[in-house]
Amino acid sequence: MNRTVSAALAAAALTACGSKDGATAPWLTMPSRSSHQNFFPISSGAHASATCTDCHGGATSAMSSFKQFDCLGCHTNDATTDVVSATTTDAIHGTLAGYSWASTACLGCHPKGQGIAPANHSTAFFPIDAASKHAGFDCSSCHTVMASPGNPSANIASLACASCHAQTTLGIPATPAGHVKVVLTAGKTWAAATSADCLMCHADGQVTAVATHGQGVAATPFRISANTAHAGSACLQCHVADGVSAPTMRTDKTWAIDFSAHTCISCHDQATTTTNHASVSGFSYGTASCLNCHPDGAGGEPPTHPALFPIGSDPGSQHPGFACSSCHTTPGTVGNPAATIAGLDCVTCHASTTTIKTTAAGHTAVGLTGGKTWATVTSADCLTCHADSQVSTVASHAPKAAFRIPHDRAGSQCLTCHTAPRADKPFGQDFTGYTCLACHRDHGRGTSCFPCHTSGSGD
Repeated sequence: MNRTVSAALAAAALTACGSKDGATAPWLTMPSRSSHQNFFPISSGAHASATCTDCHGGATSAMSSFKQFDCLGCHTNDATTDVVSATTTDAIHGTLAGYSWASTACLGCHPKGQGIAPANHSTAFFPIDAASKHAGFDCSSCHTVMASPGNPSANIASLACASCHAQTTLGIPATPAGHVKVVLTAGKTWAAATSADCLMCHADGQVTAVATHGQGVAATPFRISANTAHAGSACLQCHVADGVSAPTMRTDKTWAIDFSAHTCISCHDQATTTTNHASVSGFSYGTASCLNCHPDGAGGEPPTHPALFPIGSDPGSQHPGFACSSCHTTPGTVGNPAATIAGLDCVTCHASTTTIKTTAAGHTAVGLTGGKTWATVTSADCLTCHADSQVSTVASHAPKAAFRIPHDRAGSQCLTCHTAPRADKPFGQDFTGYTCLACHRDHGRGTSCFPCHTSGSGD
């Protein structure tokens, strides 16, 4: 066989096998869809249906090689022909810094042909950063269609939260079972719940459980767990503004409920509540007033009251059976002891000679500070020495029972020796601490005079 015939047969063979996968380019030089991954993925994902000519032009294209490509033929700025979404490419990218409608710019941000989250996704929309619960998820795990930063409503409508959050195999509770305290709005059932309903409560990716309700706030946690006064209450029974039934929406994420809004008066009607507080001085019907006295939602005194001042049956209490208004001329403010103390009234009872020693007469050894006289003494002065409701007399002087008072030095008074406030109750004096050096010169023995002067005498 001569060379001419051999060449002809080779050409015929090449012509017969000159295409692969329906492509028009010679298969000897054209990569398969899987090997094209080395350049740009087209075997799966957003570009799985793309043909060679979609990106590299047809026979009449001005492109001189397959190194050249065109993204703009599909990703057009014409809303009437945009095959990506109903919005234009410009609108999809909003005010993204550095964006330009150009093929090289497209590949620079999307080298694998996938959408990427905008820089403010975690702060302005939903947290997906490394520290979040949704780190590492592909865009398409949540977005069933391409998201548009300038159109949150459209994005939410295309989300797919339930594809993961209804799967018990992933270790996530089935949605209805995990939301027994959640009442859906507008008469919806869980069968009809959408991702938009999920985001109303979980706009920041947070999961607030009944057992830890309110523990992220500075004030006393408001309890809604079992065996508490508000167990079983639906979220949106309380998290609405006073006097309205619809939830208040956030200003930064308008699709989400503002859980900082809350109301007590949707359940606690005015007539009954006013009657129950007839003996409470300064009572007013309103949510802020309710939470001042009931920060954890429980009736009566707040659970922290024993740590502030013992009352009722608390250990060390000298004040059983007193109504709140006996001491509080205005409602107490949890988290603000100074304001609460300013509204106390000790002297109404403790200046009565019929049952209790007249204040001045019973405190001959107490030195008032700041130039005060007993005529100008306040309840805050009372709490300085009686922060635990204790009555320490001269006969039971502490901390050293053998230390005689009045002390040898004329004019010595309680606050001459006990000068520091308590760490746990800054409004009270620390009587476990004391100093001798307020009056006595240090003669090389340090601050502890007691080893030599146990009774306080000069012996």
